[in-house]
Amino acid sequence: MRGIAQTPQGHPHHLRNEFTPEALLSNLAQFTVTTQYYQITARTALKGGARYLADAAGCYWLVDAIASHLAALPEAAGFAHCSLKLDVQSTELSLTTATESS
Repeated sequence: MRGIAQTPQGHPHHLRNEFTPEALLSNLAQFTVTTQYYQITARTALKGGARYLADAAGCYWLVDAIASHLAALPEAAGFAHCSLKLDVQSTELSLTTATESS
C-alpha cells in the first residue's frame, strides 16, 4: 500500500516494542541507502532507518528532542548528524552540522 512504510521484513511499523535490541540493530543494518525521507517539521526530515527506529522502538520523543535542537540551527547548516550517548549516570545528545564536520 502506497504511503505506509514497511520494515525490511515487511512488518507494519505499528508493531512497535515487539523487537529485541538485537533485532532492532539487525533491522537497522539493512537501511544502507536512503530512498525516502519523512518530513517531521518544515525544516526536518528523517531518513528511513531513523523513521524505522522511531516507529519500531516507540521513540518519537527522541525525534522530537533532536528536532527541537535542529530548529535553532541556521538554515545554511543543511545536514546534521545526531549522536546519543547513554550511560548509567548521564545522557548526552550532540548535533554536528555538515559545515562543522568538514
